[in-house]
Parts: sequence; structure tokens; C-alpha cells
Amino acid sequence: MGERGEEGERDGRGEQAARGEQSEGGQGSGEPCAVHVVSFRRGVAIAERPDGGIEIRRGEEPAVGIERATPGLRAVVEALAGGGDTERRLLERAAREDGGAGLMEVAHHLARLAQRGLLAYTVAREGRRLATLAGATPEEPAGGARHALSRFAWIRSDGGAWVLESPFGRGRVEIHDAEAAAVCHALAEPRTVEEVLRAARGTGGTGGTSIEAVRAIVGLLLGCGALDGGGRGSEEALAGWTFHDLAFHTRSRQGRHDAPYGATYAHRETLAPSPAVKPRPPGEIVPLHRPDLEALAATDVPFTQVLERRRSIREHGERPIRAEQLGELLYRAARIRRIEERSSGRAYEQTRRPYPSGGACHALELYPVVRTCDGLGPGLYHYRADEHGLSALSGLTREAVALLEGARSAMGASAPPQVLIVVAARFPRVSWVYESIAYATILKDVGGLYQTLYLVASAMDLAACAVGGGDSDLFVRATGLDYLAETSVGEIAVGSRAEDQARR
Repeated sequence: MGERGEEGERDGRGEQAARGEQSEGGQGSGEPCAVHVVSFRRGVAIAERPDGGIEIRRGEEPAVGIERATPGLRAVVEALAGGGDTERRLLERAAREDGGAGLMEVAHHLARLAQRGLLAYTVAREGRRLATLAGATPEEPAGGARHALSRFAWIRSDGGAWVLESPFGRGRVEIHDAEAAAVCHALAEPRTVEEVLRAARGTGGTGGTSIEAVRAIVGLLLGCGALDGGGRGSEEALAGWTFHDLAFHTRSRQGRHDAPYGATYAHRETLAPSPAVKPRPPGEIVPLHRPDLEALAATDVPFTQVLERRRSIREHGERPIRAEQLGELLYRAARIRRIEERSSGRAYEQTRRPYPSGGACHALELYPVVRTCDGLGPGLYHYRADEHGLSALSGLTREAVALLEGARSAMGASAPPQVLIVVAARFPRVSWVYESIAYATILKDVGGLYQTLYLVASAMDLAACAVGGGDSDLFVRATGLDYLAETSVGEIAVGSRAEDQARR
């Protein structure tokens, strides 16, 4: 039977249905009324089953199966796939084929499809699509209730459409017409449906807006959770959330969206995966000390003691950290143990390192900014995890000094750190594998790296402190990197411990 096209798209039958419904008038208002045209949403595919049933699915989600589909139910499915119709006319189609006895079954399956987020509801008026809700069901606005767009809702362009979404619902509303845009604009402040109508009619080009159209559009917005006043959560609970935090949380977790999620390899056919190791830059690599791991295994501090001693130490000792110590820290925490090449069973190169990484992507790169280190000159370096060495990028430029000073300020320390390890991420390497969770995966990798560096520093009796925030634009200016391809996602300061902090 094929696949649905654009959400809210209607063929001639859908337009005829909309006009037919509207010809009945607007409940005595003298205005053309608005109708909901129900259809399958974008990406829904329908297939025949060998047993004579129908299978309906969207993407990789589990299919909805319909056994022993009656002629009336098949007529409804075909109408939903062919551009949609009003719910009343869908039931009339079923009744013509199956008689009244089949209506209950059709209504049951329509409810199943709606619950699974497979349907789209388009508000149409005078043959024009105004707005479409996909992935959720409309809600009826309560009489006299005031609603406003939530401060957590957002509008963006997606595939040529104007899309409104919210962290409080799984659906999304596409705005097709200035009439619907005027309703959204009017909802910038709390208003009843009647007040929205008056405000929308004051917007240029929308003088024909009807009360039915406004009520229906508000219903779509309620359905996707975009309006305040819909029981979305207490103000006390919401007070601690910012727009960006809640959007990031809900879109990188399952439950409140139906976007592709996890290891989908979305760019597999169009882009080559980034290499596991960054290309070697020109110039010499400064070799770093490689500790004897067998000797450390026999003499190292017991693990429980390391855990119990781990703490953030913001002030460093008078003596600078030694290059030998920095080398041991990086070797034990961040070196590449081995590289696993692409193969028939492995879609991209992977590396194995001491700290964990989602999908073994290991997209993090370490950039030590050295203020003072015995045996290593001041400057900005890149750690070559494959060779266990440092590539010199620059001296202590104005930008490098600003990175050190920014870390001092963020930590509340009295002096800049002896060494600031800036953690950057090669974003395309992770987004090639994951959808919806790529950036969240990177931040989880940063946490794993932080803890590994902390524990090794604790075992080595060094001072370490993860920094709460940093300036990614400043880092890009310091390194000359492309912000969207690789930039900083974390910082950790390391140095020698002060005498009164040693072995505590």
C-alpha cells in the first residue's frame, strides 16, 4: 500500500471532505467552520500480511497488526494513507462496506493508531490547511480557560515546514498558514479562545479567522503540550528548569518524543565515518613518560584508598608538576590501548582506552594548556593518544592565558592552574552513529574521563579539579579549529599538591 508523504498532505478526496463538512455551516455562526482531517503521519508504511491482515509501522517502531481486516476497515486504512478524511466520513465509509456492526471495530483501531502516534490531525478551513498535529491527539479547550504558549515550547524550521514542539508532549504541530501563525502569536499571553480570536483578527491578513478554527488550533497545541494551563506540572517543580535544560533532557531521553533514537547510523549512506585517530599534524611530537604498569600494579595505592582520597583540589603547590608526572597521568587515564579496524561486523574504527565511551567512539581530544611544568615548556598542546606524545600548537598566547584565567575564576582559586587539560569533542564521529543522544553521549564520556583522571591523580598524589564551565569560542580561537567539527566540552585542572594537601 506504500508510505505516507508530507504530514497533513491531502489528496482531492480529503479536500472534498473538508469542503463538504464546511458547507454545513459554523454552528449558526454564519462562518465556514473548521474541520479535522485525519490521516497517517509522515513515514507510516502499510503492508499486506500473508494471513490477509494489515501491518502498519513507522520507522523502526513495532508494527501495529490488524488481523482479518474487514472491507470497511480496509477502506478506512486506504483513506488514511491516501490523504485522509474527517473522522465522521471515515466512519461513513466503514458503514457503507460493513454496516453498522463494523463501526465499533473501526473506532477501536483508530484509537489504537492514535495511541501509537501514527495519525496526523489537520485543521482545514475553506479548503486550506491551517495546522497539523502529528504523533498526538488534539484536546478540547475547556470553556473560559486561558492558555498561553509555554515558555518551554519552541518553533523552528524543519524540512521547509514551520514546526512547534514542546517537552511536555510527544507530538509536533506544523504551521501551514498565516491564520494559524496569528493564533500562535496571540497566545504569547494568556487568553481564552474568544480573546485569541479577537487578537488574531487584528493581525494582518487573517480577518476571516473563525471561532471554530481558533478552537481547533488551540486543541492541536494542547495536544502537543505546548500551552500553559494544561496540567503539565506544578510551577514549583518547573521553577528550577531552564528552557534549554528541559529541551535537552527530554530530547536526549525516551518517552517525550518519537524522533529516531540511538545507534541508527543515519549518515551511513552519505558520509564516511570520522577516523578513530585524528590525522597526525606536521611537526615533531614531544614524547611523554611511559610508566611501568606491572610495577605500578605491585606497588600502587589500594583502590579503596584511592576512592576515599579523591577530592577536588583547586590550589596547587609551590613546586610545579613534572613532565614525567603529566606523562604518567595521561598514559594511565587516556592513552589508546589498541585500534580496532572497520570490518563486516564493525561499521567504523573503534579504539580501546582506560575510560569508557559510548559505542567505543572515543571522540574526546585532550589539549593541555601548560602554565608551568618542570621539563615541559609553557604553551598549548594536543595530546596524541595513539603515540603518547604532545603536539605543540602554540605558546602561551593571549587566548591560552585567557583559558587558564577562566579556569581560575570558575574554580575560585587564587592562581591559574599549573596545567589545564581542555577536553574537546569531535562531534561528527558520534553523530555518525547516534541520533537524539549524540551530544548526551559525549557529555557522559566526559564524565567517565573526568573520574578516570581524578582517580589516577589521586593515586599519584596530584591535585585535580574538574572545572564547572568554559569558553568554547575562546578555545576555538586558541586552536584554530572549526567550532561545529570540534570544540571544548570540558576542562580539568591538574598540578602538584601543596605540602599540607599531600597524602590526605
